[in-house]
Amino acid sequence: MDKKEIRKEIKRLRLSLDNEQKEMFADQVFTQLEGLQEFKQADHILFYHSLPDELPTLRYLNKWSTSKHLYLPRVNGEELDILPYSEDSLDSGAFDIIEPTGQDLVDDSKIELVIVPAVAFDKSKNRLGRGKGFYDRLLKKACKAKTIGVGYDFQLMESLPVEPHDVPMEIVVTPSNVIR
Repeated sequence: MDKKEIRKEIKRLRLSLDNEQKEMFADQVFTQLEGLQEFKQADHILFYHSLPDELPTLRYLNKWSTSKHLYLPRVNGEELDILPYSEDSLDSGAFDIIEPTGQDLVDDSKIELVIVPAVAFDKSKNRLGRGKGFYDRLLKKACKAKTIGVGYDFQLMESLPVEPHDVPMEIVVTPSNVIR
């Protein structure tokens, strides 16, 4: 399958999940994530505010923000800015993604761990995003940060088409898998 076909198939599968299933799978993924040394050791974590078809993150943002410094991306043209997470400073931004507001930009060198959503991953830890390249550009800049991709089991494929600009993950976590 090419990237377009993969995106279409994964979208179909994600739309088949109800909210209870999404929460159950999120619990499984984020419980595994909490057990990883990379997560335990990181104090400054770039996370994401989930879109309706992604693993729900709001509960975990609120939970972890009491013990870690959490940040969210905000679309700025072709790039992602990094801002501190605050439950009180969020608004709908580009592509209807909930983003942080304000001007308190954080240097990407401060980030120790990046939790990355995707359309799909493969067993070699390659990532297929939504096609705009935002995370690939960000991850090339934040090169010292560890990267962990998270998703549903059906988002993990045997292999994906990869291009030179695609940035692989160091770890991929799904409800049933932790791939290093």
